[in-house]
Amino acid sequence: MSELRPVADVSRHPRLPVWPVAAGLSSWASELVGLRRLARALEDRWGGRVQPMQLPALADPFLMLVHHRHTFSAWDPLRPLSALVMPEGFPAHPHRGFETVTFVLDGGMRHRDSSGVKMTYRAGSAQWLTAGSGVLHEEMWATEHPTHELYQLWINLPRAHKWDAPQIQLLGDADVQGGSPSRAPLPVSTIDGVRVTVLAGACRGLRSPIHTRSPLAVVRLEWEAPGRFAWPEVPADHTALCFVRRGAVTIAGRVVRATELATLDRGSRDAASGTWAPGLSLEATEPGTDVLWMTGAPLGEPVVMGGSMVMNTEREVAEAHRDYQAGRFGAGWAPTASDEEWARAWRATRPDRQP
Repeated sequence: MSELRPVADVSRHPRLPVWPVAAGLSSWASELVGLRRLARALEDRWGGRVQPMQLPALADPFLMLVHHRHTFSAWDPLRPLSALVMPEGFPAHPHRGFETVTFVLDGGMRHRDSSGVKMTYRAGSAQWLTAGSGVLHEEMWATEHPTHELYQLWINLPRAHKWDAPQIQLLGDADVQGGSPSRAPLPVSTIDGVRVTVLAGACRGLRSPIHTRSPLAVVRLEWEAPGRFAWPEVPADHTALCFVRRGAVTIAGRVVRATELATLDRGSRDAASGTWAPGLSLEATEPGTDVLWMTGAPLGEPVVMGGSMVMNTEREVAEAHRDYQAGRFGAGWAPTASDEEWARAWRATRPDRQP
């Protein structure tokens, strides 16, 4: 006899204070003394939090999920000082061997990279960046919009695809200059009263055009009112993770609340008990519940992470860092560089590429 697999773990990772730091510290202090509702209200108003979640081995092929909420106000007296210590975004840095998925819920991001692609993408859009053999890119907040919220998900590449050429795929609205990223609308539909957004894979007949290097799905579910949602297509041996952005859900009898990450059990049970049934089922217990589901076939390969390099061996990670230091990912540029200075930098080491 089969039954739906249980939740193996529910974790709450720290929400760190940044952008603006003062607001983040206020939310953090309120949460520390047990005032979770106040902390949530402060975060809803001012942002100032980032929640990086390093994922366990049971999450294969997913490596890390980060949830950002920030505000950039012209009236913030500490903002100029904060910007001196930490740029408002992520200056040019390298990646090799994995993919990043950046899904913007509010605000926007500016991107420039070593292949000559420049873009600004906004709320309701997602960038799927396959680093493959190596890319240098810059991600800066589009601060003309004061409030920002997004997810960034790191997904491991199979060994056979770690040396693929870098590629960008886009869903939703974006201004793009240079390169030839694929572009398509963000797939969104209402199913059983739930708003379903499919970033990758398929859910209940709604399919994303994103090309993935291994079988996986990334899906956002939003409920107006409490209710149940079933997703029968997910194989029992696939990884399944659920992050609750708002509200609360019950999965196989386990309650998962806002800012918590649930990791489901995976694989077969013992011979006498049979196997877990395929599919997932969850029930939103509060109005306005909003979750991100990640499912995928485990790669089952060694994983060695060295900063922003993800390979199969220590030797490959060391090689990646040597290639970066030797300029094989690009010459690098400052976040304050003009587009002309940025173009000169990437052309210096990638003369075969034109914008």
